[in-house]
Parts: sequence; structure tokens; C-alpha cells
Amino acid sequence: MSVLVPVDTPSNLFDRFGRAVADIVLSSQNINLNQWLVKEGWAFTDFYDSMSNEEILLLKGKGNDASNSQKGIIPSYTKELVRFDFNLLF
Repeated sequence: MSVLVPVDTPSNLFDRFGRAVADIVLSSQNINLNQWLVKEGWAFTDFYDSMSNEEILLLKGKGNDASNSQKGIIPSYTKELVRFDFNLLF
């Protein structure tokens, strides 16, 4: 497994919340985990200043495909805000 971080300066490695911005690649299978999660509907797309136009278009396409196919968590997504159930157990 490798982590690719295409940034110009070390300060570009982290987003405004302190999270590392990188692509996780499973080198033995040549799979970009970030792209796979979006393509299968298990993650929503997000974009950073350090991304190229090619990367943005690629992720947007994979996100649109997952949305159109109703994969992963996409069918459960709603903009409706529901009341919190205090009886839920963790």
C-alpha cells in the first residue's frame, strides 16, 4: 500500500480541519481506494485546492455514476433533518 500526496508545500498536505489529504493506493492490486469508495457509493466527493482539473472531473464522474446507480449509501442519503433519538444505544 502506498499513499500519494501531490502537493507543492508541506502546508498543503492538511485540510482546514487538520486531516491529511492524500490518495491511498493498494499497490498490489493497483486500486485507488479513494476513487473506489466514491465509485461504489461509500463516500461522497470533496475537492481541494491541490487537486488537478483531471482529478476533479474523474471523481465527479465516479460520484455521478454511483448516484445514478444508487450504490452504497446513496439510497439512504436524505436532506431531511430528523429528530435525534436519545434512546439509541452506541
